[in-house]
Amino acid sequence: MEAYARSIGLEVSCHQVRYTMATQMLNADADLVTIQELLVHSRIKTTQRYCKVSNSKVQRDYFKAMNRLLGTAEEAAGYF
Repeated sequence: MEAYARSIGLEVSCHQVRYTMATQMLNADADLVTIQELLVHSRIKTTQRYCKVSNSKVQRDYFKAMNRLLGTAEEAAGYF
């Protein structure tokens, strides 16, 4: 792959492809443990270093969690 990329004037390494794949999967809501298994990492901390979370994923996860919390609070309030 690296030789092919060089032949067309690109500088790309297998490491960069793995890093990009891991980040894209995480941003598409793939589970970190799944990514860890695909990358064959023995430690989750190694996988975490590979993955850079985008701001949009942070926002999406925040609002998803808040909706769950508020939904639970609203349901609980209905019981009293």
